Amino acid sequence: MLDAPMHTAGEATYFDLAVIHEDEGNSRTADNPGFSAESINELATSIKKKGIKSPISLRPHPTMPGRFVINHGHRRFRAAGVAGLTQVPAFVDADFDDIDQVIENVQRENLTAREIADFIGRKLSEGMTQADVAGMLGKSRAWVSQHVRMLSLPDPVAHAVVTGKVQDVTLANELASAHREAPAAVEALLTKTDTKPTRSTVKEIRRDAKVAKPSPMRKPNREAMASAKAELQRRRNRDALARSEPADLSLHREGVDALWRLIKIANQYTGQSKRVADFLLAWWNATSCGGFDLTDLWSVDREIADDMMRVLSLIRQTKAYPGTLSPTIHAAFKSLVTSRRPHLVDE
Repeated sequence: MLDAPMHTAGEATYFDLAVIHEDEGNSRTADNPGFSAESINELATSIKKKGIKSPISLRPHPTMPGRFVINHGHRRFRAAGVAGLTQVPAFVDADFDDIDQVIENVQRENLTAREIADFIGRKLSEGMTQADVAGMLGKSRAWVSQHVRMLSLPDPVAHAVVTGKVQDVTLANELASAHREAPAAVEALLTKTDTKPTRSTVKEIRRDAKVAKPSPMRKPNREAMASAKAELQRRRNRDALARSEPADLSLHREGVDALWRLIKIANQYTGQSKRVADFLLAWWNATSCGGFDLTDLWSVDREIADDMMRVLSLIRQTKAYPGTLSPTIHAAFKSLVTSRRPHLVDE
């Protein structure tokens, strides 16, 4: 048995299946087509005939000495068990992380578009920019931006992506745009069992739904005027704070700290993140982003609700919007709008 195999980093040897654990944070989700029973059984049949040609990559288990976690090779690991093997060829790469795992799968085209989007969303919530993610994955910023838009797909389109009916990221985003213009037509298209949606059918839907509208007149130097107005408001805020009592300054700091905690939660795509995002975006633009139901204060953790109250106090004290409170807060809100309401980025 190889309960505690001696090995050299990077050198392939045989490991017992019993000491290998799948990575719970694997970028591939359970509904990935590569994890279907049919796909695993096909690979198991191949392994029975030809064996495992490419060793599995492992790293030491963080809490269980003598055991290992899979970096990449989850399908080979599962198929080996189905094929009746008790050992698999593998090598140890202790420096492997989630970024390496995604790069490996992106290059092999093994991840679904939604899995890639979820990974990018996590990295953005950790403070990375879209440019950082693009450089890390060796992809263009446009490619990253396309996947970010998948994080806010309408429910019918998101369901089609999860079930595998829509696998192309460009098609998914075009369906989302068409759904805003003709939701009933898109939902009817996605419920058809005999055909899959194509870009040409989506274009037909958008063409049929298109209504001639007069082009809005552009205001001269609108961006420059908005920037100057925001800077003037920031100066007024700073002047007001400079005249504030110490207690007011303390409340301001508490409010800003609470705001940053909420921004971090809103970018994490957890169970409560949508309510937090709705709360923040109602401050950004309640007309376009939708308001916040105050009863949702009962549905979030007490600590989150307390932070929301601190932010409300900050808003009352400063009488400011995110765009006028500070440049860094404004940038954080723009990133949140990009991920949660991408169609409003230019507003």
